[in-house]
Amino acid sequence: APESPHSASGSRAATMSTPLAPDGKCRRGSALSCAEKRCRQAIRHFCLECQGRLPKAVEYCQDLLCPLFSYRLHGSEEAKAQTAAPPRPLRAVRRQCLACCGGERAEVRHCSAGRACSLWEFRFGVSPAIYKQVKARFLGPKHFTLPGLDL
Repeated sequence: APESPHSASGSRAATMSTPLAPDGKCRRGSALSCAEKRCRQAIRHFCLECQGRLPKAVEYCQDLLCPLFSYRLHGSEEAKAQTAAPPRPLRAVRRQCLACCGGERAEVRHCSAGRACSLWEFRFGVSPAIYKQVKARFLGPKHFTLPGLDL
């Protein structure tokens, strides 16, 4: 069977540069958030997987309907020569994940690709840290007060 872009082959670190310093912290001096940098790199990695790990194939990709098309050249020399990609890569990842799961939001939420897919941690269209905060607030204990009752 042909290998899927979601399959885990090779090291993610070997094909992507990292926005993180060697100590694991975000590098400073950039207008992009660390999560957005990681997202753009994940898109680049996904595109390389989709095109058989051939950077030239990613460069010459003609799939204009792909939600990730505008972001496919991140980190490459070709990207530096072109204008900047649109500013919302997290939303593009969400659109790609919806397309992959047949438009079903529940399927995206319960995606089984896990870490084998470079886009997996961004599948909700927000930073993973923001998602964790929202989920904790939504699922956490609810604090409420009743009028006239002091607890």
